[in-house]
Order: sequence, then structure tokens, then C-alpha cells
Amino acid sequence: MEACIIGCGAVGCLLAYYLYKATGEPVRAVVRRAGQAKALRREGARIEGVPQGLVRVDPYLPGELPSGSCTHAIIATKAYDAPNAYQEASRLSRDWVVAAVNGFPRLPRDGRLAWIIVEYGVARLGDNRFRFNGGRGLVLGPEGLHKPPFGLAELLEKGGARVRVVDDVMPYRWGKAAVNAGLNPVTAILGVENGFILECGSAWRVASRAALEVAGVAWGLGVAIPYDPIEYLRSVAEATRGNQSSMLQDILSCRRTEADEILGEVIRAGRRINASVGTLETLYFLVKSLEARRERECVKVRR
Repeated sequence: MEACIIGCGAVGCLLAYYLYKATGEPVRAVVRRAGQAKALRREGARIEGVPQGLVRVDPYLPGELPSGSCTHAIIATKAYDAPNAYQEASRLSRDWVVAAVNGFPRLPRDGRLAWIIVEYGVARLGDNRFRFNGGRGLVLGPEGLHKPPFGLAELLEKGGARVRVVDDVMPYRWGKAAVNAGLNPVTAILGVENGFILECGSAWRVASRAALEVAGVAWGLGVAIPYDPIEYLRSVAEATRGNQSSMLQDILSCRRTEADEILGEVIRAGRRINASVGTLETLYFLVKSLEARRERECVKVRR
């Protein structure tokens, strides 16, 4: 089995680590920037907080790998880049296209799409340097009534990941969305690590209300989240207590956030079914305002 990665940021390189530990062979990764490709080719990816954290990577720019080069192609980009990455992944994969992205990007439902729900915390320190901050594991499964990609799950488990395989991943995507909607915007707005929401009652109330609103939208759409969203939020915040959420990392690095995919899609779905989304809307507008402010500040610095 030959799995390749589309996007080698924090999540992509963590998955590459498990694949490399399982096979001992360099992992092929498609990256957008020649500078990152050069760093990965020269030094590999280095992940702090895991045993033997050096990962050998064969980096390629989009279009360089021949079609059908991989058994599975894993999309590990930002959610807003996932639709374009799907085209490259679909070209490369002989079997499954597996999305390991946040939120609800609009990807084709062509019968070959599966999802990895990443319940680990990992921070990007540079083009090829990352820090693992713990977490619960991975959930892997297809959308709809298709056979799960058991071979990929076995490979990731062999590399040291905790993997749960499910027949239908959609309830788990909504569960992760509830956590992301509570954890990511609150920590990004406050500029704090994940564990802060467990220490500050006011932050916890806002985060838990957001998680409950996501669960309410899911329920209104006929999707039952497979666990209590509040306890799930609490356990993820505890397991990744020292981690900066991906949204906070984006704000600090002057990058676009995934607010549209994490919050916006849920808000739109909630409005269609008249579900309560007031907390989600407030958080969305605050994050987009913070994103705009940071972009203005970073433009001044670059000048």
C-alpha cells in the first residue's frame, strides 16, 4: 500500500510520521511552495513530542507525480484549500481519497471519499518543524454506505496512531465540528491555549454554548452525534491542554482562518432549519473581525 499526503502542514506531517514509522519508506507529499519542498527534501520533517520524530519525506509540487501513483491520497490542507486539493488527490489515488481537514468543505461525493477525524493536537513551528501535543487519536471512515479503508487504518496503527474505524463518519464529523466551534474561535479570540477554557468559567460557558448549538443543528438535520458534545469538548481540551488551536495559530501567523468552513457552514445549515445559532454567529463575526485586524497589522509590518 502506498499512501501519499496532499499538504504537509501540522496534520499532514503528523500523518506522514505514522506512515513512515509503519513502512520505513519516505512518504510522498505534495506541497505548494518550493521553499517547503526544499526544506523537507534536505532535512525531512521533525516532530517534537513523539518517539524518533524525524520523518523522511519525498516532496513534490502539484502535478509532478504521475497519475495513479498512490493507493490512497490523503488531503491534509486547510479546509478552504481542500476542493482544489481534491482534484490532485483524485488524480493520484488508485483507491480512496481521504480528507483529514476541519469543518465542512464542499468536496465531491463520488463514492471514493473517506474522512480522517484528527483528535490529536499538533502545532507548526516552521516549514518542517512541528510539535505533538497529545490527544485522543484518529477516527477513519467513509461517507455513506461504503466499505471503510481498513488497509489505511492498519497502516496508521502500525505506525503508532490510535485509530477507530467506523462505517459512517458523518456523526463523528459533526462531533468534531462541535468541538472545533467551541474550542477554536474562543481560544483564537482570547489568544490562549486550549486548556484555558477549562480554567475560566466565562470562556467555558461560551465554548460549551457553541458546541451545543452545533449539536442542535446536527440533530435537526437527522445526524446523531455519538457522544455528549460537552463531555467531548471537555476531554479534547484536557487532552490538548497545552496546544494552540489551529485557528489561533492562523491568527498569530497572519493566515486566513477556517471560520467559514468550521462556523459558516453550520450557521447556514442552522438558518435553513430554523435552529439556534446565535452564539456561533457572534463567534464567527468576531473571528472574521480579528482576522481582518491581524491582516492589516501584518501588512504594516511587511511594509
